[in-house]
Amino acid sequence: GIVGKYGEWFTFTSTWTYEADDLVDTVMGNLFYLEYTEPGTTISIDDFVFELPSERSYPVGNDACQELVVNGDAENADGAGWSYFPMWSSRSNDWQPNIHVETLPNGSVNKFFRASNRRWHSDTIRASLLKECFVKGLVYNISLKVRIQKDVPLKYYVQLKGPRADGSGWTHKQPLKCPEQMQDQGWVECSGPLLIDEDYEAIGQDLELEVIMDSNQDTSPWAVVDYDDIRISFASGPAEGLKVDGGITTRWSPNAEVHITSSTLSNRDSQNAIIESIVAQADGSATLKLQTGIDAVISEQEEPGQGVEVVLVSRNIVVEGEASDNPQLGGYLQVFHTPGVAQTIEGVEFVNMGQEQGKNRFALQFLYTGDVPGTSISRNSIHHSNHRCIVIEGTSNATISSNVAYETAGHCYWFGHESIDNLIIKNIGSRTNNNIGWRDRISGHNDHEMATYQIYSPLNDYIANVAAGSDGRGFRMYNDWRTLGEDLVNTGKGSLRRVAMRTFKDNKSHSNSWQGFSLYDFEQFFTFRDDINVPVFENLMAYRNQNHGIH
Repeated sequence: GIVGKYGEWFTFTSTWTYEADDLVDTVMGNLFYLEYTEPGTTISIDDFVFELPSERSYPVGNDACQELVVNGDAENADGAGWSYFPMWSSRSNDWQPNIHVETLPNGSVNKFFRASNRRWHSDTIRASLLKECFVKGLVYNISLKVRIQKDVPLKYYVQLKGPRADGSGWTHKQPLKCPEQMQDQGWVECSGPLLIDEDYEAIGQDLELEVIMDSNQDTSPWAVVDYDDIRISFASGPAEGLKVDGGITTRWSPNAEVHITSSTLSNRDSQNAIIESIVAQADGSATLKLQTGIDAVISEQEEPGQGVEVVLVSRNIVVEGEASDNPQLGGYLQVFHTPGVAQTIEGVEFVNMGQEQGKNRFALQFLYTGDVPGTSISRNSIHHSNHRCIVIEGTSNATISSNVAYETAGHCYWFGHESIDNLIIKNIGSRTNNNIGWRDRISGHNDHEMATYQIYSPLNDYIANVAAGSDGRGFRMYNDWRTLGEDLVNTGKGSLRRVAMRTFKDNKSHSNSWQGFSLYDFEQFFTFRDDINVPVFENLMAYRNQNHGIH
């Protein structure tokens, strides 16, 4: 490309790498020359520097893991301050991330890297990272500033990649995904946590950082991209304990099991641990010391509103199905056709429940019990279920609250067409797995499209529930054009799409492989013809979901 104009000084930088063949006795030397100039052109060269990279271009001795990106702000470069090394380009024959300088509005001078003459959306600045610093359980903060020159908005992600040490292929991880930004916004900073897991540990020595533009937005002519303040800074080591709400001190005890939800994009990064001791703190919190260390997690202090959830799994009362490798042999508890009888199921641990492919053979089910005011299904834990967690159908005026579920197959909390006037509040589901495939599902059901909360009825109140990681969706609300009754028979009661929806607020969804919230078919306007009775989704939180937050 064009590097300068006639009569103007410009800075040119390059890196030379010498191989063994370049240094044999038969090689007399090397030539540096400028070519393709017009006849009669006068070329002036000043401030010529030819040097080995100094220590400023390499990680800092014993503190090498404190900051993994060397000279990510372009302010301390070799080559008289203009060499882009140790950065380089993914397409070195066309461009390099040359250092540019600008004067900011406050009068200060700022250096930055520029990628011009890019030829593809994945053309990127690159940096090598010290593999020895990628130890499972460590947490880093990753951040950078980007400025784009393109007349359409662009989003991008930071990618860390490298060949696996065992030779089994390459690993590509995207720890930071950044929102759209416009050209007129100038410099925009993006940041987030980087948790080192076994995938990073498996990469060999050639570990690289890249910044990849969105392929649907960055098309020809390709954007000119500026980068500055690229950092991966050490934050913390593996967690030895957890700081939680002090209210648990009277209810939790040593040797009890806790579940820690995922703080990454993958629900499979959730963890379990056994409490060794509980210490009340003066500030009203409590510290859980664990019998074994856990991988580092994101806390509320680091990311307000997005810290991991810590829940108690152990209960004094345990209902356990027979352990078996056959998922069709689990236990189940069913409350069946008991109208007017208040039921209390509280503080129970359900293990190895549910039967794959079994009709109405779920871990805990209320099946057409009718109106049961005073019924409480609360503070239970359900884990390692072969089929769902809590199923409510044909039931009204029950309270389903503060239940915990993890490692469950198919949908977890399931609310059928004729579940109405129930309160579903402060429940949590984690690690909703994909053990039920299309061939394993019950006819007429879709557990192969697993959702932690599968909602067919808009006529319940869903408040402050958490979907903390699913192989599918967090919340899926689908309003049918029919009202299906027992055995999926059409009751003739009409469309659920056109009835006034009850309360749906303060719900949270994260670490799901598909969507955080999947919301389908709302036609209330056709019934009410006003903006009062339309559905309201209030104060939702969706983050770290791989596909969509709200869809």
